[in-house]
Amino acid sequence: MIPLRWTVRTSVEDINISSQLIVTNQTSFYTSTVTTTNPFLYSSFVALLVCKADDSFGLLERNQSLILLTNSNVNHTNKNIITKYLEIGSRMELQCSHKQILFLVWQVRNDTTENDIPIIYALLIKDAFIYGNDDGYKVDEEGSLAVREVRTRHEGFYSCISGDGFTDNVMMYNVITFGKGIVICQ
Repeated sequence: MIPLRWTVRTSVEDINISSQLIVTNQTSFYTSTVTTTNPFLYSSFVALLVCKADDSFGLLERNQSLILLTNSNVNHTNKNIITKYLEIGSRMELQCSHKQILFLVWQVRNDTTENDIPIIYALLIKDAFIYGNDDGYKVDEEGSLAVREVRTRHEGFYSCISGDGFTDNVMMYNVITFGKGIVICQ
């Protein structure tokens, strides 16, 4: 039997959060399940949860699993949306945050989707981990999102939700593409 517990990872330390452990025994086979009710105790939009196994015998190859949770869709009616007009074929770069961040999620919503679709997420820690769909999106070590050659499919509302475990930040962009030789009037 190996006990499990939930923690929230922050830029300072892992903080235990209330959880309930259930262990079942079926003829020398144990199953451990741990649940929690409030993963967004320290930040409102994004939380990096760690399920830790207290393996005092050294039986496990890995004793923790990471889960990056986002709380809800971002409100795109916010007045702090930055509009970017990008020529098709040009490079797109969207900044995520001016603050020190531990993790982030980039999302997009366009005419074909009702909800925000996660396109890339990153854990910017010692053993950095970045994962995303393969639609030309890249994220750098500071969390900025880049596309080498913008296409019309890259048009939409982008949001970057970033945090350090205690606070979070949301940056929003409205990306509008245009063809060569077209003049944009505002």
